[in-house]
Amino acid sequence: TAVASHITITNPGSGYVTAPQVSFVGGGGSGAAAVSQIDDATGEVTAITLTSGGSGYTSAPNVTIARPLVPGVISDWLGSLYLLYGVPLRYLVPDVTMLPLESFRYFYVDPIWVERLIDGALSIGRSSNASEIQDLLDETMAGDFLDQAQQAAHQVRGRKLAEKGLVEVGEPTQQATSYTGFVFRSSLVQGWKGLEFKAYSNTQLPPEEAALIAPVRLERIAPDIMLGIYPREIQQVAIKQPPQGLQFGAEGKPGQWTLADFRYLSGDRAGDAFIPSEASSLAVPNRTSDDRVVDMTNFAAALGNLSSEIMLPAGQDGKLNSADLAIELVLAAAYTIFTPTASATAKLDGDQVSGIEVDHGGAGYASAPAVNFTDGGGNGAAAIADIENGKVVGIKVTQGGSGYDDPPVVQIAPPTGSGA
Repeated sequence: TAVASHITITNPGSGYVTAPQVSFVGGGGSGAAAVSQIDDATGEVTAITLTSGGSGYTSAPNVTIARPLVPGVISDWLGSLYLLYGVPLRYLVPDVTMLPLESFRYFYVDPIWVERLIDGALSIGRSSNASEIQDLLDETMAGDFLDQAQQAAHQVRGRKLAEKGLVEVGEPTQQATSYTGFVFRSSLVQGWKGLEFKAYSNTQLPPEEAALIAPVRLERIAPDIMLGIYPREIQQVAIKQPPQGLQFGAEGKPGQWTLADFRYLSGDRAGDAFIPSEASSLAVPNRTSDDRVVDMTNFAAALGNLSSEIMLPAGQDGKLNSADLAIELVLAAAYTIFTPTASATAKLDGDQVSGIEVDHGGAGYASAPAVNFTDGGGNGAAAIADIENGKVVGIKVTQGGSGYDDPPVVQIAPPTGSGA
């Protein structure tokens, strides 16, 4: 056996701004180590010095020199581009009918499209005579620019939050295997400045905080459009009013206030809201002098008459204390949950529907959704969906219908309780 004794540089490379790591592979031995040196002016590797010869080598090991890193100024820019910063809205939503007002759309980020986007962005320097641009481009193209862009993308949001003195809430951002996201267009985005958007990796209801996914990008890209991008597949998104939306009160209008829901005051479900029976609905009494002011004494007495329904603690003799009254009157910040709806494409055999291919299984399905057909020029087609683990995994055609000139549009009902 032998030790590594010297290293000959066969190609000095280019574009190095820091000395690259040197590693040894093969040869039958182990333990060899070395450090490299570079020429700051040319970016070439000029020398490699052995720091340990290792042992047990029966043949010369292969020497691997790490490729140059993308310069920081470029990797930061590419990281932002990876998250679609600077991409015009008309490229993200090419047809306005795809995102009508008061709509919520999920999407996958196509990695090939992003790769072409970055490649196109780098092409700006290929025909430039500016030496500085050419030098930066040479360094970038010599490195693993796409990998560096993806790694830098995960630092973009953290850096932007840090500039505002904020921190992220949710699962720490990890290297992504795929990116998904949502586009939400609504007057709420423009009218409610403090709306909270939380994405989750499962369809558990109520959402589990353990399944919360931290976004890599979440911001308003137009006055009424919110964009969110996440490093994993999102299964549902909860949109919540700002926490300061917590308030006390009832629903209706002056002189006709009604307590919309009740809350249990004891037992395992203490604090949980429930809808009262019609016979137990409660009109909120007002002071005779001002119909905008609640008569709290008579209101508390009326609630006390429903002590069995609201589970008033024993020993209070049908009388609510101030804490009980506050619990009954609290109106928590409202939220709604959007779950992806399944989508599919129909196939024709002649003028009949012969098969259906599921494009996306959706999420959150507790039972098989209804399947309907529109357009295509024909009628009579029917199908049933098959679900597994909350997703639509197949759709079986039960009637092919007739008279179809084009494949009809397949409409799959959203998950029960979904706002998608």
